[in-house]
Amino acid sequence: MRHRSRFDPSSHLTRASLLWCLGGVVYADSSEAQLNAATENDYALLTPPCSKTDEMGVIWGDKPIPLPFRFNAPYCAASRLRELELLMPLHGHDRLSSPLLLMAPGVPFTYHYLDKMLVDVKLLALPDTVDHSLFTYHSFRITLATQLGNVTSMKISNLDIQALCRWQSEQSLIIYKRMQPASYIRMLDAAMGARITSYQTSSLPMIDSADLLRGIEASLE
Repeated sequence: MRHRSRFDPSSHLTRASLLWCLGGVVYADSSEAQLNAATENDYALLTPPCSKTDEMGVIWGDKPIPLPFRFNAPYCAASRLRELELLMPLHGHDRLSSPLLLMAPGVPFTYHYLDKMLVDVKLLALPDTVDHSLFTYHSFRITLATQLGNVTSMKISNLDIQALCRWQSEQSLIIYKRMQPASYIRMLDAAMGARITSYQTSSLPMIDSADLLRGIEASLE
């Protein structure tokens, strides 16, 4: 119960934060058969909770993230989320109170566990010559921004990048409100195939300077 006491369904991701768009229909509580029949035209819809930059959940909290099925991709969030749904099915009111990301049924990940997991991944993936402190969970967002900035098959503006990576600005919010899931997914697909040969500040939108510097330094090691 010690873990449960720290979990607040109003400010953390729950299973109810996860919807599914299957066959053009959005489901809040999909069946096993529907999930197993998913194709690459289908996608998950993940609605974020409050964050330190959106403490009331009124800026990004009503703007779900479409995550498409891409069965041959090296990583696919929709496939992993579907595995969770199938391994630990929850329906009805139970979806509102259960953590989405959990270590065990009903037990959410703790900060300590996630921090240790990142340290362990870096020990496995990074050589000793690299300063491991340069890599944080935020580095994944910088990587996506850089991939989007290096897409050659389509024009992706800095405002588009800010919107997809959810950097807060009035312009990026306007872009996100107008963006259809199909457009969002096309840019994600293009980013997956982008080849990053160098990092240049001109290829990225304005973000926190310290984060940008850490990302660039890490990539050039």
